[in-house]
Amino acid sequence: MKIRKAKKEDFKEYHEIRKEDWDEYLKQQGSKRKITSNQIRKEFNKFVTTKNHLMLLCKKDKEVTGYLIGTFIKNPYDKLGYVDNLYVRKEFRRRGVAGKLLKEFIRIMKTKGVDKIQLGAGKENRGALKLYKKLGFEIKFYEMQKQI
Repeated sequence: MKIRKAKKEDFKEYHEIRKEDWDEYLKQQGSKRKITSNQIRKEFNKFVTTKNHLMLLCKKDKEVTGYLIGTFIKNPYDKLGYVDNLYVRKEFRRRGVAGKLLKEFIRIMKTKGVDKIQLGAGKENRGALKLYKKLGFEIKFYEMQKQI
């Protein structure tokens, strides 16, 4: 498996895995909101072309097995990295893909002077929470939501 920054020519593969990710997210949330190809293209272009965003792909042979989208945030008080989205295809889970993506994101953020990485995870996503704790992430606050 190889981790690398996404390029413009990766759109077709990203589109496929992003739709898979979105469908899984909708099932978890009990929502029916669809995502369009145009929306996927806009987000892809944003993440690949803006300097404060980063998209990493994990590929095995020519297949994208997972991706990480992150943001570099710099303000007067902090420099931090935020993991916006991390997704691994079901058939590649528990094989180290997510850990490799996170470690590469952390490595890249360190080169930018970042000393703090933040991310969010669903409380029911025990596998992800276990991985994040293993990699040294700690719960710092709770985010709550109310459906209206």
